[in-house]
Amino acid sequence: MSQTITWEELAKHNKKGDYWVCIEGNVYNVSNYLAEHPGGDDPLINHSGKDATTAFKDQGHSEYAVSIRNSFLVGKIEDKPNPEKEIKKGGKTPEYTYEDVAKHNTPDDCWIVIHGKIYDPKPFLNEHPGGPTVITNRAGKEASKAFDEVGHTELATKQMKELLVGVIKEGSLPISGEDEGANDKLSLKQVLLLIIGLIIGIVLFYVFNS
Repeated sequence: MSQTITWEELAKHNKKGDYWVCIEGNVYNVSNYLAEHPGGDDPLINHSGKDATTAFKDQGHSEYAVSIRNSFLVGKIEDKPNPEKEIKKGGKTPEYTYEDVAKHNTPDDCWIVIHGKIYDPKPFLNEHPGGPTVITNRAGKEASKAFDEVGHTELATKQMKELLVGVIKEGSLPISGEDEGANDKLSLKQVLLLIIGLIIGIVLFYVFNS
């Protein structure tokens, strides 16, 4: 008897070594197929924990590819609307607390909060102009201040709509002691130390070569 997988359960399988995808209502564990995938592992990793039906069809796959995926079958997705699609259609947006968001705090499972909205930027990490660590350093945290300080284009704002997973539940407050700028401050110190080191190096060079 085929196992029924909920959308919530599917979403949990998007971490290193544990990748599930949903294609045409079936859920597949592709963790051990990454190295063999002709298109590389990024397409599978970026769609892990999600419905990958559209991406699978858009890419185009041979009958052989369709046949071997059955060996990775885990079960069928539950007979309920996909929460992500409901968001895009204007349906009810899922609500989460800051404690819920804090559980998604790794590069492989990264949620961030910007002005009360929760985003999963994982599919966009490698495309981010500022590099992925700017985002992953704030995984599981409030990032509104940093987002506003950097400034983003209208295109970036539009792209964010595709990454929306929910909103912060009314009354939920950021976790006490959370300092979203800590990583940036550390980076600034590192840059200053590097500059000082370079200056000292230049001075020593001229001293010993004069």
